[in-house]
Amino acid sequence: MKLPNADKAIIPPEKLRDYVLSFVPLHMKIFLLRVQLMQTKYLVNIILSTTVKYSVRPELVEGLVVHGSTSSPRTSF
Repeated sequence: MKLPNADKAIIPPEKLRDYVLSFVPLHMKIFLLRVQLMQTKYLVNIILSTTVKYSVRPELVEGLVVHGSTSSPRTSF
């Protein structure tokens, strides 16, 4: 049995987040935003700490050439 207007009840994926958040109280939205910002901050710190192993002088960056794929790049000067 098909419900009447069932096709109109489907929420497009791009609007699903806004729809769900419309039921969340404001203080919880603020908390969720703070958690998301903290996660992003820690992720950026982890990425920087694991990828930047040595400080590079700016004049060396101009001659930097990257070889290989994005998953395993090799650099040469």
